[in-house]
Amino acid sequence: MLTRLNNSIAVADRMEPTIQESKGEISQPSQQRPLKLSSPKTLGEPRIRSTLKKLAEIEAGNCSRKIERTKKELLVFEKRFKMTSKAAWDEFNKGKLGDSADIMEWMGLYENLLDFQDQYDRITKSDIL
Repeated sequence: MLTRLNNSIAVADRMEPTIQESKGEISQPSQQRPLKLSSPKTLGEPRIRSTLKKLAEIEAGNCSRKIERTKKELLVFEKRFKMTSKAAWDEFNKGKLGDSADIMEWMGLYENLLDFQDQYDRITKSDIL
């Protein structure tokens, strides 16, 4: 038996066509029957919410670690080029920093940092946490 979540929960006895051995014909999947839910807690809403909260906390922690690791990697470039990554990003976007391999790596790391920070902000500002 296979279940599928749609506007309502539907249960299909079988989804794959089968060959009827006696006639050698292919039969169609059986009709889906809607499942009536008596309350929103039927599907374990508190448990689902708790699980989502734990997953969001784990992902926020992962983002936080990625942010810190990326900041450490950026410091190497900032010391080498004697400017902050933000200032370099602004210059790069104006076309004033060039496109050497080191600059491209630095800007790629900075772009990753911005993405990790954005992801962290979206997670921590969500109503799940």
